[in-house]
Amino acid sequence: MLLAQLFPWGSCVQGDVATLACGGVVVIRILQLVGSLALLVFFIMALFAGFQLMTSGGDAKAVEKARGTLTHAVIGLVALVVAFLILQLIDTVAFKGTGISILNFSLP
Repeated sequence: MLLAQLFPWGSCVQGDVATLACGGVVVIRILQLVGSLALLVFFIMALFAGFQLMTSGGDAKAVEKARGTLTHAVIGLVALVVAFLILQLIDTVAFKGTGISILNFSLP
């Protein structure tokens, strides 16, 4: 089954032909994919850091390397969450009551 069949495309598909309104749906799907990949990378880096830590054998240099890997993974995850929260804040403060949303991408 194709990914396009799993998610509804709404009114941007007329018949079997995609219209320009599908651009918003494509952007949303890409952002969802990027967010999912970022979480996957965090999980893999955390597992790798844990493996490095368990196999370090008490070597201080190897422990520091594992700690650095885990630190970078957490910093990346925090940066992703903070970026999303900043967008939420801008959307709430700047566009409240206007009907405009920077988080809901759509073409007229």
